[in-house]
Amino acid sequence: MSKKWLWAIVGAVTVLMLAFFLIRQEENQEQRVVAMVGDQPIYDSEWVEELKKQHGETVLQKMIDHLLVYQEAERLGIQVTEDEIKLEMANLQEKYNSEDPGAFAEQMGMTQEQIEEELRYSMLLEELAMKDVHITDAEIEKYYEQNKALYKDPARVYLYLVVASTEEEAEEMIGELEGGTSFSSLIQERQADVLDLGDGGEIGWVTRDDTYIDPQILEEAFEAEVGEISGPIQTEYGYAVIQVTERTEERQKPLSEVKRDIRRELAFQQADPIPEILQHLREQAGVQILIDSADGP
Repeated sequence: MSKKWLWAIVGAVTVLMLAFFLIRQEENQEQRVVAMVGDQPIYDSEWVEELKKQHGETVLQKMIDHLLVYQEAERLGIQVTEDEIKLEMANLQEKYNSEDPGAFAEQMGMTQEQIEEELRYSMLLEELAMKDVHITDAEIEKYYEQNKALYKDPARVYLYLVVASTEEEAEEMIGELEGGTSFSSLIQERQADVLDLGDGGEIGWVTRDDTYIDPQILEEAFEAEVGEISGPIQTEYGYAVIQVTERTEERQKPLSEVKRDIRRELAFQQADPIPEILQHLREQAGVQILIDSADGP
């Protein structure tokens, strides 16, 4: 699943969270004050009305789409297992260099359960789109041979990093680190004079093409020995000191490991566009919108 899919998931979860909020607020008839502007109150009902005006139709359409997909998948006996969802979650985390599901979800501004539920919807929708498409093993093998570069795990290093404002300070920090001081302790001691780009200096796994790390730092990191303290490295922010604690080499993924992904990729290329599938499901189910969006909530 691509980053494009991920941001679609983020948007969909946000919409569904808003839907849940609107429903809960609609049930609450109490004129609760949610804010005061001077002596002028803003009431709960006014807030909900404005949310409906701005997002109401989008929320409703997304809720309809979800129900349609779940109903059709149940009718056809199409299921997505918890193991498949967890595997897809792991693939997303790998793309974003995140090993902890909870931390990854927090990074996306959601809970782990919300991401997994939206993954379930997206995967069921994919299965519905591909249900009539047949892909042979020969087609999969040919695609793999022609696109091997797409199925590589890049070389990575686990990076610790801190940036000092002067070269002299960086040299002092190298001495302390080589003497056994940890990055987190060093940063706490010198917090007024250093820039911490990670969490206590811990950046985590990075690749050679990481866009968030200065290229000079990456070049030095991939030349460094594991455990070695390196620097000072001059950057636009100051003088960096780094340590690589682990590294992995580039690895070609075998066909057996990526066969399912390739089958899905090829099938999806032949499947009907998602909007057409959803429109067909709407027509099949006889969806009726019982409010006029032009009239507001």
